Amino acid sequence: MDFEFTQEEKEYQKEVRSFLQREVTAEAAHEHHSGEGLGPHSRALLRKMGQQRLLAPTWPKQYGGRELSPVTRFILSEEMAYHDAPYPLTFLEVAGPGILHFGTEEQKATYLTRITSGEIEFATAYTEPGAGSDVAALTLYAEARGDTYVLNGQKTFSSHAHHCDFIWLAVRTDKTVPKHRGISIFIVDPNTPGITVRPLHTMAGVRANEIFFDDVVVPANNLVGEKNRGWDYMVGALNYERGGTVGDLQRPFDELVEFVAERRRAGKITAEDDWIAEELARVATELHIARLLIYKVAEIQEQKGNLTYEASLGKLYASQVRERLFNVAMQILGPYGQLCDWSKWIPLHAKIQKLFLDAPRWSIVAGASEIQRNIMAIRGLGLPAK
Repeated sequence: MDFEFTQEEKEYQKEVRSFLQREVTAEAAHEHHSGEGLGPHSRALLRKMGQQRLLAPTWPKQYGGRELSPVTRFILSEEMAYHDAPYPLTFLEVAGPGILHFGTEEQKATYLTRITSGEIEFATAYTEPGAGSDVAALTLYAEARGDTYVLNGQKTFSSHAHHCDFIWLAVRTDKTVPKHRGISIFIVDPNTPGITVRPLHTMAGVRANEIFFDDVVVPANNLVGEKNRGWDYMVGALNYERGGTVGDLQRPFDELVEFVAERRRAGKITAEDDWIAEELARVATELHIARLLIYKVAEIQEQKGNLTYEASLGKLYASQVRERLFNVAMQILGPYGQLCDWSKWIPLHAKIQKLFLDAPRWSIVAGASEIQRNIMAIRGLGLPAK
């Protein structure tokens, strides 16, 4: 693995970093941390990035990309996360690649340039109440009727469904075959009659949603790729989604280190608090390892290799580092770490409490940690599946 970016990658990183330092407003950062998803300031920022052709660096130029290396996709997510910008994971790493690789020419013409321009947002809807992490157990059914499909069922934990422009939806289109073979992907307008979105909030205040489909009629040409091949498309997209970033961890870690250094200089941290330095050194090491694991995924993609367990390894490890980091932060801050943003006594900033409460969610999204371990055991270690 080459640990050094190419000159082209360095230039792209510099361009993105300079843009974000200049353009990320306090309002956009607040929307990002609110847990409510994209707001008007976030959308305005994404449109500005689209105008600079920053959003999809690996995509073909004809669709608004730059045809750069896969590493630049990870550079983009890392820089946006570090600078409190709203990284549009769903449409850049799930719906976008799905349409790019498997969509019809009409679908590509309709959606791709609108994605890279920051104009539209997708919500992913895979998970169902009775399926959990076993996505292939989904039951939302699409019945073919002439040149349309009629959808009935429910999805849950869809983070962007309340403000998206389109839903990237996994449905069952054949009940007679093994569960992995009867799934299809549709693009659905959330304003279609029969769709109801209901909020679900996590303990950190992050909004997810339930989506109900009651006799929802969708044109047949909204089917992406081949009918009943949706599982293959989903697995490929999940490898993109699980690529991840530690940019949103590095920023609070850097701020925490500076906070500790200031308190040490002021004599408020003494030799009795040596455990703090030890814990921070451990987290620093783990952050570095997590970043290398994530960029390893980029290298495999760049070499046109097949991802087996590597994306799961990076995702699992990063989620564990996340929990450790914010546990350490809360121990350092003590009772003050529990204060909300309206208190004048907050010693660092209000984000720490919310990030601490939000950390467990990351062991569930994009596949629970148990699922990642199963993937690593079967595909990485060659252990037999049950």
